Amino acid sequence: MVPASPLAIQLRDVQVVRDGRRLVGPLSLDVGAGERVALLGRSGAGKTTALRLINRLVDPTGGAALVEGRPTTDWDPVRLRRTIGYMVQETGLFPHFTVARNVEIVPWLEGWLAALGGTIDEAAMQHMNYLVDVEKRAVRDVAAEWLARQR
Repeated sequence: MVPASPLAIQLRDVQVVRDGRRLVGPLSLDVGAGERVALLGRSGAGKTTALRLINRLVDPTGGAALVEGRPTTDWDPVRLRRTIGYMVQETGLFPHFTVARNVEIVPWLEGWLAALGGTIDEAAMQHMNYLVDVEKRAVRDVAAEWLARQR
C-alpha cells in the first residue's frame, strides 16, 4: 500500500456567499502534495471561485481553505501565491517579455534563479511545455469522459 501524501490543499466545508447568493460551497476537497486535480462543471458552478479561494483572491465566508495546513486567511497573500506556484495570467503578464521571462519572474523575485545559473534554460522550458501538453491531454480526456456521463 502506498502511503498517503501530505495534504497540500484542504477545503473544509468552504463557501463563498455574496449579496445573499452562494457562489461556491459548501465544498470539501483534499489535494495531496504532488497531486493534480481538475475541477469540472458547467459555467457558474464555482470552479473559478474555488481556485480563487486557494490563492486568496477571495476569502471564504464560511468553512476554511488551508494550504500546507494553514488557513489561507493566515497567509500573506503574496507569500501564499509564491509558495503555491501561482502563475500570473493575462493583465499580470509583461507583454514586452518572452514567455520564458514571464515564467522566471517569481523565481527571480524569490532568489531561486541564482541557483539555476541566472535563467531558466531552454531544456527546462521545453520540459515545462511538455508537462503542460501532458496536462492538457489529461484534462481533455477527463473532461470528455465527464461530459459523456452527463448525457
